[in-house]
Amino acid sequence: MGWRASWLAGLVMVAVCGLTKPVLAQPEPPHLAFIGDSMSDGLWGGFIRLATKNACLSAISYERHGKNGIGLVRMDQADLVRDFLSIVQKTSSPKVIVLSVGLNDRQDAWFGDRTRIPYGSEDWTVFYKARVTQMMEAAEAADHGLVILGLPVLREAKANEDALAKNKLLADVVKAFGKPSIVFLPSPLDPAEGAQAFKSYDRIGGSMTQMRASDGVHFTQAGYDYLTQSLLPAILAVLQQKGWAPAGPCP
Repeated sequence: MGWRASWLAGLVMVAVCGLTKPVLAQPEPPHLAFIGDSMSDGLWGGFIRLATKNACLSAISYERHGKNGIGLVRMDQADLVRDFLSIVQKTSSPKVIVLSVGLNDRQDAWFGDRTRIPYGSEDWTVFYKARVTQMMEAAEAADHGLVILGLPVLREAKANEDALAKNKLLADVVKAFGKPSIVFLPSPLDPAEGAQAFKSYDRIGGSMTQMRASDGVHFTQAGYDYLTQSLLPAILAVLQQKGWAPAGPCP
């Protein structure tokens, strides 16, 4: 009788399994991570506010990794590249990273042992390009898209000249890397027009609105919302390159 019992038990298991629908793995939600300096943090806030008004954007997971005062040259204080590598190597890391750097890099490159590379030297430029390349290589190896934001026009003339030079450096490095999912995205307020293009107020929706903070560098909430709307199509295009297909209309 032993074999009959085993045979009947097998039939019961087959019947039960036949009634049970297979559990399909749910697709992982799309991810955007905002990494870098305070400009990155402000743009993250703009996306969060916009996502509350749009179902397409609310399906995206937004990660916040911006830090005030951070950059690529003060390794004695904070190592952004090390933090970047740690983020992209996590299993829950995003499919697209939005990176903002340069605001705090108008200075010598300092190392933990207090050795330095003078700002403005050829060695400094080589070092800076190598740091950016290291992050691009990490993103590419992890199959993540990477959007590197250009600096906006700044009020102070020397800072604006530096922003213009940084944007050219970043654009050249990205172009040389030559990967379609790694892009340099100029600011809609690019400094190429010169320091005289800086405006604290602009006309939005028929009324004059304060767009820039009093420091002549950062943006107000309205300014960051403007940046979000302007940069959104290019950022979403990279996200779609990485396999995201929005369920409905997306701005």
